Amino acid sequence: MKHLALIGGGSRLMEIAIHLHHVGFAVTLLPELPERSAGGERRGPGTTFPPPGLALVSASQADELVALAAAAEHHGLPWLFLCDDTPENAGEELTTTAYRAGALAVLPTGSSAELVVQAVERASDSLTAQSGAGGGRPRRRHYRSGEAIPLRVDEMLSIVDGIVAQVVWHEDGGEGLVGLWGVGHLFSGHPEDDFAVTLRAHTDVVVEIDLLDAGVDAFERLLARVRHLEAWSSVQSRQNMQQRLLGVLSLLAEQFGEACSEGTLIDVRITHAQLAAAIGATRATVTRLLGPMRRKGLVSTVQSAAGERFCLPQWQSGHSLEVAGGLAATGR
Repeated sequence: MKHLALIGGGSRLMEIAIHLHHVGFAVTLLPELPERSAGGERRGPGTTFPPPGLALVSASQADELVALAAAAEHHGLPWLFLCDDTPENAGEELTTTAYRAGALAVLPTGSSAELVVQAVERASDSLTAQSGAGGGRPRRRHYRSGEAIPLRVDEMLSIVDGIVAQVVWHEDGGEGLVGLWGVGHLFSGHPEDDFAVTLRAHTDVVVEIDLLDAGVDAFERLLARVRHLEAWSSVQSRQNMQQRLLGVLSLLAEQFGEACSEGTLIDVRITHAQLAAAIGATRATVTRLLGPMRRKGLVSTVQSAAGERFCLPQWQSGHSLEVAGGLAATGR
């Protein structure tokens, strides 16, 4: 028997529970989860069924939804979101919040009981098929800025929200910045070797970790990151330090750039020390190089809602390496 957990409240959720019961689902209201035993869960004399494998979450406010999603994660349950009766604009906010919190799917306000039951059945069958094939649901993890992100060599990590720094530790204890990566980038675990490559949360981040998958989507995403790494390596290999610095800033603009009145804003916090780690220089050298670059109009700093950010007045998308290489050609 399929077993569904309900998280939330209200008459709408209870109506759905009745329909689910009629089509053969066992239903449990969380967080009052019954005690488990080796043979499954017992609900009354002679009735035994396995623990829930899926949850249906219902809420009408974003903060309530976040709390209920955390309850589903605490119980280790993948979940669907049923949007409670709300105004249309509030429903859009709830939908965004639900997907960011890890919902498998969102059922909007006004969904019929039959539609909800069909969605629950499809999700339940899909999860059962994945389990039978040896697959599973990725583990979602939250890391605060500065925290190390452990990743086994047989795992892959996908960035759901925030920015991850890839760093390498040198024998003298110094740190080199290999790259900054945003939403959608995929990493494979790195073996323990002399390169000492690690991942660290550059901002507060949400990631999903799963077993390494050689599927087409994973291959294409890893290939895209390899190309980014090649671009980083290209600018880091330039002999002129100013070329290296502008090249790294151009690559950051490619990944995190947003148009602003001054040019292209690099909407991620990056310090002089981190830029120095990226180009193999000292912090003092980076500060010294930025002076003439500002005077030539190659780079500026602007104040944003999140603090001071670098801006590239002359940068154009798709020309990161050409911009860096142009310094040598023009003698700047």
